[in-house]
Amino acid sequence: MSIPQWFSVNKKGQHCELISSSKCVSASHTVFSAPGKLLHSRFQDLFKYRSTEDLRLTVVTQFLSPNVTYIINLVYKCDYPHNRDLRIPFKYKLEEMREYSTSCVAHVGEDGWQRTELFQFTSIKNEHYFDIHFLSELTGQEDRSYDIFSINIEGVEFCPVDFEKDENKVDNMQQPTDIDWGKRLPDEYAELIATTYSAYGISRKNAYFLLREGFLTNSEQWFSISKKSKKRLMLSARAILPEEKSGWNFLSRRKMSWVWKSLPGSRFEKVAESCDINHLAITFRIASHLLSHDTMYACYLVFKLPENASVFEGVVVTSFHIRGMKNLHTARHHIYLVTPPHTPIIELSPGQKPSRCRKIKGHPKLRKDGWMEIQMWEFLFSSQFELDSRYKSFWKDGFVIDGYFKSLDKWNFTGLIVKGIELRPAKVHFEPISM
Repeated sequence: MSIPQWFSVNKKGQHCELISSSKCVSASHTVFSAPGKLLHSRFQDLFKYRSTEDLRLTVVTQFLSPNVTYIINLVYKCDYPHNRDLRIPFKYKLEEMREYSTSCVAHVGEDGWQRTELFQFTSIKNEHYFDIHFLSELTGQEDRSYDIFSINIEGVEFCPVDFEKDENKVDNMQQPTDIDWGKRLPDEYAELIATTYSAYGISRKNAYFLLREGFLTNSEQWFSISKKSKKRLMLSARAILPEEKSGWNFLSRRKMSWVWKSLPGSRFEKVAESCDINHLAITFRIASHLLSHDTMYACYLVFKLPENASVFEGVVVTSFHIRGMKNLHTARHHIYLVTPPHTPIIELSPGQKPSRCRKIKGHPKLRKDGWMEIQMWEFLFSSQFELDSRYKSFWKDGFVIDGYFKSLDKWNFTGLIVKGIELRPAKVHFEPISM
């Protein structure tokens, strides 16, 4: 007998619910028994959906927490592993809605299943009913077989929204007098501060707030710590973009990739403005003592778009890896540089607006300094961090990260301004339902 629902509770005591596709699809659709060891599904039965078909999912919840804001996700896996993390353009709506919405970039959860965000709503009781319609890819247009996709749907998931705390906000100086400031400081804090300031005679409390605020350790590197005293590092555009040995001249016949500019209020002397290119190479070196061990780091591109950002609305492909790392794994993701449309809100109350103060992988976010940022990659920096012996001896106390990002449809990044890359402890915006 197949279990129709999966229930769990997050750290805040809020209920999470995953409803099997076998319970959501109508009798006219056929479900199949999933090869559990291959797909690692929580359910015995899955539904195989092809984009040439219309689909209707009837979803009934039983265990939602009242007065909690939820995200409704479609949970699935593509038929081919290399299609993980692709933007699959679902067109969907509720029965009572007039217009269809188009889905945004999907993300892959820690459980290995891909999730596409469909709706946001606030529950008022345990039981809710949703009638979701998916439109065929072929409806109203000529045959486009190259766009056809096939996925294995596990179910519809209800996850509480995880609203983001401002990690960049500097702590209030009015603190209890009994705080042990030494425990909040990195072991080598004096050496770190000494790269820019005289650490002689500075109190531990003042050292903590100096590190929270951050400072330049050299002209191309900004160092700070988080509220949890984890190290954070920002590298300038000069530090991450490979030097060009040739420009647009009679010898090279090549066009420059970047124009270097000074902008008021920037931490760094120069920022880079992209010319007519659709592929950006990135490489940079990190000194190991500037990161916290046993920490998952997220890598953010810090940027600004030109006034006319309509050409940036397509999907961007990113790929990064650590040079010379044993058991090399190259991560490939799909992201947006332009904030996608808001997720449709169900039962919108008067004056209620869609929430963007959430940690969403693949979506850009406005920073306090007026720049935009987008998470491109994440990696675990641990005490078990091992490089191939050739690279370990060559780089001594550091390592090199190589990567790129390029437009999926080969449009150009003309006018994109890059401030740099920031590495800070990673966060996720949802709590996947545990196996």
